Amino acid sequence: MKKLFFAALAIIVFTASSFAATNEVSNKVLLQFKHTYSNVSEVNWYTTANFTRASFVKEGKQMEVFYTPDGDLMGTSEAIGFSTLPTRAITTIAKRFPANEYTVKACIQFANANDEQTKYVSVENKKKKIVLEIDPSGNVSVFQESRK
Repeated sequence: MKKLFFAALAIIVFTASSFAATNEVSNKVLLQFKHTYSNVSEVNWYTTANFTRASFVKEGKQMEVFYTPDGDLMGTSEAIGFSTLPTRAITTIAKRFPANEYTVKACIQFANANDEQTKYVSVENKKKKIVLEIDPSGNVSVFQESRK
């Protein structure tokens, strides 16, 4: 269940959230963020009843960090290059989602609070958007599929 929750958070990077956002960021979250990420720029906050997300740029890389309402780290995500995926995953994606039919929209690496990492790739065409999950061995599975 915990893994599913963290995976669902990763999907937020690719899709619009259905939670009602507020503008208030708790002091606990702000303190945790400032302690860990003191030298970042372009910080944008998004808060719901279930989590707070900070999107920011660190050393030229787009990143996001997720916190519980109590300020506990849930996980981080960062944009990665498609070429940094395992070779097996690149080959599989190229075969199953050819470039003449699909466009790679985003690649992220999500690390939960225990630093367990999973990579996600978003591909889409005129009819659908697909989020792929890549395990450390380079196996590719469809995490979420939606029609446009």
